Amino acid sequence: MNSVTNAAVTDDGGFVLEMRRTFQAERERVFEAFTRPDALSQWWGPAGVSAPRVELDLRHGGSFEIDMHHDSGNVHYLSGVYEEITPYDRLVFSWAWGQGEDKGPATHVTLEFHDVADGTEIVLTHRGFATEEGQRQHGSGWGGCFECLDIYLKQ
Repeated sequence: MNSVTNAAVTDDGGFVLEMRRTFQAERERVFEAFTRPDALSQWWGPAGVSAPRVELDLRHGGSFEIDMHHDSGNVHYLSGVYEEITPYDRLVFSWAWGQGEDKGPATHVTLEFHDVADGTEIVLTHRGFATEEGQRQHGSGWGGCFECLDIYLKQ
């Protein structure tokens, strides 16, 4: 269960987050943890966050919505659109905080799933951050999500 995080700046001045993490589980199971609403709702979010509502329209052009409830009582809404779905290999989607009329600017996420000797490596590329602070906050959030995913996969 290694974890590597890199931060980069794109040619257009945007910020990119790159993370790699290995999970001790089969690639199909790791991929399905991101693509089955019942699975995603069991682990999504860093510690202290639950996802009681997860709606996925898992097809090219389909959308998703996730309600993230924090122990503090705050609720954050996440939504996006699937741009590429290659079963067990790759997911690409937009990512925006808020839903409907309240949706903020979109960033873009690519998740790649690779077989490795001790399980599955996820390569995450999250691009389009306007600020380094946004990139840093999402890096912390994704790190927390990956910790919760690891716990879920060990059950």
